[in-house]
Amino acid sequence: MQAGQWHRLKNAPDAEIWSHLVKPDVRTCNSFVIRTPTHLFVVDPGGAPAQAAEVFDIVRAERELRARPVYVCFTHCHIDHVLGFVAWSAGHSIPDLRVVLHEAGVRAWQEADRQATQAEILEQPLESWTPPGLQTISPRKRNKKGAPDFCIGNQLEVFLTPGHCSDSVCFRLGEVLLVGDLLVATAPLVAGAKGWDSEALSLSLERISRLVDEAEIEYGCPGHGGILERAVMAKALRRTLSEAAALKDIEAVNVSRVRAVSGTARELFDELVRIFGVIQGRIERLAQRLQSLEETAASARIREILDSGQVIGLLGEFRLFEVSLRAGAIVEVQLAMKSIQMVPRILKLLEYDRLKVVLDPALLRYARLLLTDFVHTAKGLRVEDERAPLELAAWCEALVAELGLRPDGGLSADDIPDDEEGFRQHLIRRLAYVPVFKAVTLEAKPCTGPVWVSAAEPRLRDTWKRLLEECVEAGARRLTLSVTPGALSMDAHFPGGAPKPEALKLQGCIRSLNLAGVVLQVDGSGEALRFALRFIGSA
Repeated sequence: MQAGQWHRLKNAPDAEIWSHLVKPDVRTCNSFVIRTPTHLFVVDPGGAPAQAAEVFDIVRAERELRARPVYVCFTHCHIDHVLGFVAWSAGHSIPDLRVVLHEAGVRAWQEADRQATQAEILEQPLESWTPPGLQTISPRKRNKKGAPDFCIGNQLEVFLTPGHCSDSVCFRLGEVLLVGDLLVATAPLVAGAKGWDSEALSLSLERISRLVDEAEIEYGCPGHGGILERAVMAKALRRTLSEAAALKDIEAVNVSRVRAVSGTARELFDELVRIFGVIQGRIERLAQRLQSLEETAASARIREILDSGQVIGLLGEFRLFEVSLRAGAIVEVQLAMKSIQMVPRILKLLEYDRLKVVLDPALLRYARLLLTDFVHTAKGLRVEDERAPLELAAWCEALVAELGLRPDGGLSADDIPDDEEGFRQHLIRRLAYVPVFKAVTLEAKPCTGPVWVSAAEPRLRDTWKRLLEECVEAGARRLTLSVTPGALSMDAHFPGGAPKPEALKLQGCIRSLNLAGVVLQVDGSGEALRFALRFIGSA
């Protein structure tokens, strides 16, 4: 099936379908027109008035060739599917036009329900609207064995598929199944919106999966994305069903949550700029040191470990969206969704095994923590690492000792490989080591006895280490750690005077520590910056 062209249906005599496909956009959706000798069906005219006008130009041309009833059918009531028709119908009309919409969707529009229509999170104005020539779909017990629940014009089959929202339906004619937003119902900031229901969604996905398996369905036509062939459609349904099962207890999607995700995304990408700056700087430092030893080939391979062009492109792309938001060209939810799309691509860059050779694994783990935490937060999942008892005084002393050691400081001459490639890898590991704390006085004040707390130790270690590095990068030259019952504190001394706490941009560390079971407080009122960790639930 090609967009913008009529496609004849094999299993529906004399029926053809025409599609208007759009790039993924929260403000509009794909639109479809089906023509038969006796009827015209428009499915989801979209959210953009210009798009709706194009669709109804097609309809007018068809009616000029042969006068037929026109059914405007909506898979659900969200404004990205409906608003274009609302705007178009305010100044235009077509004889014998009827609107087909689930009664819950009709009610949402008549009551100008900004949450049910998603006008609220899309920041769109909304007025009460009653569809012209209304033909309401009423909910009832769904038919079994693949039979449709309703039929429009004795041709277009209707299947009730609540879950994405309470008024969601799918349409079928011949081998074509129009599924609305069923396949994106588990996406972050989609799952959890008003009317979303995990259990109902799972039942709907199972129902449509059976229909695809048992009926002669060849094409799936979604509201967002490309047209899917049968096998791809079946796979997408199974994946969405699996995702729905994992989203039974998620936070509701509303304006506050959208703004929180968008704000967290900005902080995350600020942190990623700094982290990738550190990573790229260390890779370049190692490459130059190898080049100075005439290890030209090894130097070139090191530079290829991270695709800096791709990193710059991804971070720059997000910055452009930020500029667009400030200019009013996009709304908050679009920035949030853009960040959600980009994070998996950034995570993939950090999964390259050779990065571990040239970088501190703790830095890589911390970066991955920030990214995966963001994904879980965007999905509305509650993230909290498993906590365990931790003797804080011994842990603190061991960490201070570890930070002062070279990773290969205990090697003897006999441990160094004799073969050329082994020696080269040993050389790379030695040259890759960056003594972050070499010029820093790092000490742990003695503690009179054991101090037991509860925390997620791996996350605590990597995040605390990153915080120490942030202080050193900001110019701290003496770090003093002390342990008291239920708490760990650090005084960071800066030769030229302590910077303001907000200058360190610690939001990522603060969130990560919270998930480890720790509250971080920063006091900049004295000569040194004081960082105090209070362990939740500890004495």
